[in-house]
Amino acid sequence: MKQLLPLLTIILAIGCAPKHNIEVSYEGFSNDTIVISQMPYADYIKQNNVKFKHDTIILKSGTAKANIDLSQAKYIWIDNLQYRHIDQYHGTVGFHPAGKVTLVMDNNEDEVKINITQADGYVLSSVKGSKLNAHISEIDNILRPLHLERDNIGTQINKIVFEQGIPSQEIRQKMLSVGDKIKDIRTEFISEHINDKVAAYLLLNIRAKDAVALYEQMDKSVFSHTFRPVEEAITELIETGEIKANAEKLLTVGSVAPNFTLKDLSGGEFTLSSLQGKWVILDFWGTWCGWCIKGFPKLIDYYNKYSEKLEVVAINCIDSDDRWREGVKKHSLPFTNIKDDNKVSAQYAVSLYPTKVIITPEGRIHKVFTGESDDFYKEIDKIMK
Repeated sequence: MKQLLPLLTIILAIGCAPKHNIEVSYEGFSNDTIVISQMPYADYIKQNNVKFKHDTIILKSGTAKANIDLSQAKYIWIDNLQYRHIDQYHGTVGFHPAGKVTLVMDNNEDEVKINITQADGYVLSSVKGSKLNAHISEIDNILRPLHLERDNIGTQINKIVFEQGIPSQEIRQKMLSVGDKIKDIRTEFISEHINDKVAAYLLLNIRAKDAVALYEQMDKSVFSHTFRPVEEAITELIETGEIKANAEKLLTVGSVAPNFTLKDLSGGEFTLSSLQGKWVILDFWGTWCGWCIKGFPKLIDYYNKYSEKLEVVAINCIDSDDRWREGVKKHSLPFTNIKDDNKVSAQYAVSLYPTKVIITPEGRIHKVFTGESDDFYKEIDKIMK
């Protein structure tokens, strides 16, 4: 296999050995190829339209060494091809989270040494370096078995959704229970390390109300430098939480639909009020949502059937800009396609996906439907008559 080294700049100095700031060793793996992915940490948190930079490396005697440019703090993933995952239902290729090792490095960190071994379907990591990355390794070791369990359940659900129909309440509840357990463990870990940097690292990966409560207890010095974007995100979370709380009280049948302006695919501005005079469906969706994807063919049929009286505004949520654009193209969505800024979904109190909001020609809320439901299409047939 060919070794690719766009990010691994090997420093050769006369009279001294090259210095590497990451050294990783694998024990008990059948595959000798790893991928190191990196992105500026601030871009990762802010979900800026920046792609991970990936480098494929061949292990030599089970070991690889790498230099990472730390002029900016970096979010780093290390994966072994043994854990490569192909999602046949969504057509995506990635790595199983049960095999992923995560680091956050900045220019205060000279070197990290990582030893990775295999357990029962997942990896265990031991990290020597900063206190932060030792803590990240500790919580990752606890969570990887649960990531494996959750992904296995997710595969079963996708198979049912794409081949049969509606998954049982039992398997859906099982999926939710594992997700809750993961969030509970992270929350407890933050509480136990409330004034360590790992608390800031984990804060955006727990329930919003818990994140806000814990943030108020934390020493704000942990948010300096590297984790400043996390504090900004928490501040925005508090703001959107207040918006959503108000929306849940005020958003009722017959109430005025909150107006908004968001960017469309071409970069132009779309404003909801521009569609007054027609019936409008707001469809809140994500590329990660199996039910959203499964419902598109029927929604497209209804859009084509009633396009003279009806507009569909597809609002993508919790996706990168690239994933959104790829999703629109892949599923040939003929609607007005825009991307959520987190505030619009809060204005409409969205907590489940897909959520479809029917708005009257006068700009008022007619009905709200969550999940993929035949009742939604019956309602469209009814109002279009």
